[in-house]
Amino acid sequence: MKVIFRLLILYCIFVTPICFAQNLKFEKIKNTIDDPKWSNQYNKHFQKNSKRYFGVGFNWKWWKAQSITESALDKNAESWVGAKGLMQVMPKTYKDIQKKVPDLGNINEPRWNIAAGLYYNKYLFNNWTSPRPFIDRMSFIFASYNGGIGNVLKAQKYCNRKKNINCNLWNNIIDVAPNIQTWRYDESLHYVEKIKKLMINYK
Repeated sequence: MKVIFRLLILYCIFVTPICFAQNLKFEKIKNTIDDPKWSNQYNKHFQKNSKRYFGVGFNWKWWKAQSITESALDKNAESWVGAKGLMQVMPKTYKDIQKKVPDLGNINEPRWNIAAGLYYNKYLFNNWTSPRPFIDRMSFIFASYNGGIGNVLKAQKYCNRKKNINCNLWNNIIDVAPNIQTWRYDESLHYVEKIKKLMINYK
């Protein structure tokens, strides 16, 4: 038995890609948006605002997956830069949105925080309209939400310097991201991938 155990350890040391791939596959299955660990408490707010800004047919679970990534659905979450709530909205951004949507209440209330986050997502959605697969469009939106639309535009501009490259595809933005000095791209790329893993059954 000890011999088998040692052989297994050696296998995992020298064949790590296979071991890691198996672990990643398990994580994808375990941590999806439908996992019971995620509260359904705020579903009605995601549904309502998704319908309001994106229409009846849009899968509102994308925004819940984003909120899980932002705050783990913690309504009291606050980042080191001062972003607040379920959707981690900056107070200044919230005030700007309030000017356009006067019925928004306190930023700390989940329903208003979600509403503001989805309003901003709609703004980003409307900025990424070039022909691309849906999953790529969502990747551009989420990266812009996390890292700033200006940085993603810089990455696309940098990508456009190359010939015969479709810079409307997310994978090509990933390739050039390290060249954008103002972008904390590692954080944004991880952010986008985490949302996709949560939504793996809905691609």
